[in-house]
Amino acid sequence: MRRHIVPAATVALVALALPALAAAERATLVRSYWGESGSAIYSDILVEHDDGTSEVVTELGGQVGDLRMVQFEVVGPGSGNGPPRLDFVRTLNKGKTAPLHWANSWVFLTPDSAGTTDVAGDGEIQAFTAAAEAWNSGVQGCSYMRLKMKPSMSLEVKPDGKNTLKFRHDRWCRPAYGSEPEKCYRPEAAAITTLFHIDNPQNPDNGLIIDADIEVNAVDYQVATGCESSCVTAGDRGIVQDLQNTLTHELGHVLGLDHTCWQFSNDTAPLDGNGKPVPSCDSTLPAEVLDATMYTYQGPREIKKRTPEADDINGVCAIYPTAEDPMIFEEVDVNTGSGCCSVGGGRAAARRDGVGLLAIALATGAFVWRRRRR
Repeated sequence: MRRHIVPAATVALVALALPALAAAERATLVRSYWGESGSAIYSDILVEHDDGTSEVVTELGGQVGDLRMVQFEVVGPGSGNGPPRLDFVRTLNKGKTAPLHWANSWVFLTPDSAGTTDVAGDGEIQAFTAAAEAWNSGVQGCSYMRLKMKPSMSLEVKPDGKNTLKFRHDRWCRPAYGSEPEKCYRPEAAAITTLFHIDNPQNPDNGLIIDADIEVNAVDYQVATGCESSCVTAGDRGIVQDLQNTLTHELGHVLGLDHTCWQFSNDTAPLDGNGKPVPSCDSTLPAEVLDATMYTYQGPREIKKRTPEADDINGVCAIYPTAEDPMIFEEVDVNTGSGCCSVGGGRAAARRDGVGLLAIALATGAFVWRRRRR
């Protein structure tokens, strides 16, 4: 039996925080709207500079009705003091009222059939499968959650219920569509994970993930396999990144885990698994945090994130403990034609029409290469 989610009656606009803003500058939301492709929300933001000038910039993210899209950028670490104790960190919705999670027992992964020219044969599929199996074997003693691979098909990043792996080769950008211009990502990001989820405190399914997509930067990085011995890649631009290492980290985001340090000084840090505020990435962090799979940065040719650490495993097992298995083994069904979706065999259904929009948020976490300090 399907349980229908009633859209909220109120509309709350989101003030977006621009990473480049100085403290003396102000950003005011002008409007948020759907792009022509129907796969992203854009916001026009009035930026008032401290020298008296102003400009309107367009950013990915915002809210239309109850449908929220938020993009999170990764920034470089600085220096600080005090090595804090960390625990796993769950990804929260925008209002930090609910942790993100799947309703299903299995999450299905469908690679985009275009693949990558940086890796020979089906090497990218092998790396994706190995990354999924690293999580499956790591959590099998305490969690019901499993990542399941499906055959490749032609896909694009959008809330279609297909959790895809997409490589960007020509432009590290969200592609243009009709009159909707491309929106490019920061070149430091080696990969970006996008989560679409319900974001409505009045909804019993608040925090429920319905779609997850991974984009890999093959423009500014050489995508490689086999870095445990000698990295193999046909790429010829940028730093070499081990694909399996990157994908294991990104699948942690797919499962609902966040980074183990906080990068947004203009927002309140979430709490870790111990109920402590997540410290700034600008702090001096202990070795066990720097070595965690969900640590924000990776080094060139790094492979240590290929397998989740105990802290990462504890996080997944806290979200999906074995004793609470919902026994749902179906894909999320998103019917983009009618604007409805059903989750896990009918646990939840959502409407997206002109009257009211389900609060589904888009959260993207970028994974960047870190220059090693001497």
